[in-house]
Amino acid sequence: GSCALTSGEGGAGIQVPAGAVLNLSGSGSLTAIGNGGTDTGAGGAGIGGAGSAGDSGEIHIDGLSSLTALGYGPHACGIGSAKDGSSAAITITNTTIDRAAGGHEASALATKYGTNDPEGGAAIGGGGKGNSCGDITITNSVIHSAHGGSKATAIGGTCWASCGTITITGSILEDVVGGSSSAGIGVARVTTSHGNDSALGASADIVISGCTIDVTGGEYGAAIGTGYNGNSIGSNNDGRILAQTTI
Repeated sequence: GSCALTSGEGGAGIQVPAGAVLNLSGSGSLTAIGNGGTDTGAGGAGIGGAGSAGDSGEIHIDGLSSLTALGYGPHACGIGSAKDGSSAAITITNTTIDRAAGGHEASALATKYGTNDPEGGAAIGGGGKGNSCGDITITNSVIHSAHGGSKATAIGGTCWASCGTITITGSILEDVVGGSSSAGIGVARVTTSHGNDSALGASADIVISGCTIDVTGGEYGAAIGTGYNGNSIGSNNDGRILAQTTI
């Protein structure tokens, strides 16, 4: 059948706290909406982290015929972590995602260079403020729409986050759009102004095989690769590379 779950403020549609493992399967349809469907307050993922300490555990999705997962609020992912959180492994197999989106969904900058823009979340992924995104594996699936939030990818890291390996195999991806300053698939915005080493070295390995994909980067972001660096030559003053991907 079908199931629709919407959390209250600071909650996830389905919360998967750090250390937990969610195995979600079945042929029906599911809608999961975090933070009451609004970008105000602490925020929460559609499926994953919640509140102001938004780490998420492992998320394994298999065989769903229709999935909608929407995060709302800072760093809140459609599927993955929430505010200031890291995400564990995410696997999506034999599933159709009708729509996934992160909090503060926006592909264009709202202020000059995005300096004062909110920090949203990935449609599928995690990390925020120098935290990390785990491996993301998508196999034999269809994604009709995945939009990243401001300063977050559609699939991969959120603001300042390194990501593990993103592996997409035998799948169809449509309308995949990175958030502002961020790639569609890969790494989001990074910065030279933060002392956290992970914020100065965001990276991801991306492997795509046997797929049909339609991917667009957000403003200042690659379609597949990296997001906006605070320094146009790609390294900060002590020579460390800000963001790099292997594809």
